[in-house]
Amino acid sequence: MKINFIIKTKITVLISIVFIFSVSLFLSALFSTLSYSQNERFIRNMIADKLREKKTFTKKTLYKWVANSSFYQIDLTEDRINEYIQISKKDAEDWFNIFNSKRVPILELKLNRIGRESFVYKVRLFKLSSKSVALIVYHYQGFLKDINFLGKTKIYFITIDNKDLSTINYYEGPTIWEEKEDYPNIYTQRFYKVTTEDLNSDGIKEIIVHHGRISKIFVYLGNGRWIQP
Repeated sequence: MKINFIIKTKITVLISIVFIFSVSLFLSALFSTLSYSQNERFIRNMIADKLREKKTFTKKTLYKWVANSSFYQIDLTEDRINEYIQISKKDAEDWFNIFNSKRVPILELKLNRIGRESFVYKVRLFKLSSKSVALIVYHYQGFLKDINFLGKTKIYFITIDNKDLSTINYYEGPTIWEEKEDYPNIYTQRFYKVTTEDLNSDGIKEIIVHHGRISKIFVYLGNGRWIQP
């Protein structure tokens, strides 16, 4: 009887030890899983925060200073609703901007400058055909002055087809004014006149740039495309 009691006691103790060990393993696994889940959630939240930071990050401007002209009204689509043009200086860069009637930008054109004191000094609107108009922008590109002096003006063609602002395109045109002074004090200047005329009788006017006997003809093909015959 005594021996049986001792055996039963040992078995009971052994079962208790096994039970406690099993419970310990279970709790350890449980807390390990919870810890892993918390770490995983923490990492996910951290990544999400980083992503949110990227989404709301505001890029710093590339320019030290920006100066804008007033808004000038112009009807580009012949619907009696005015669009707007604006000229900007961004550091030393010249920009020509066009906005729709709600002043939402539809074209931001960086103009090609060569030297100091560059600026846009004239804009002219031409009707090329019943479907297309061209806005010609006159841009003095500035001047260079070291040993010699050089100054130039270039024009740009901005086109709109079918009275639809979404078709707006631009083309960098030719030089229409050039002045230079070569050493020793030989000064020359050349000015090109800009006109439009339907030379081939196809209903679409060409842009003609001429000086004396020198002429450059620009033929509009539509969709912002130009060719020089």
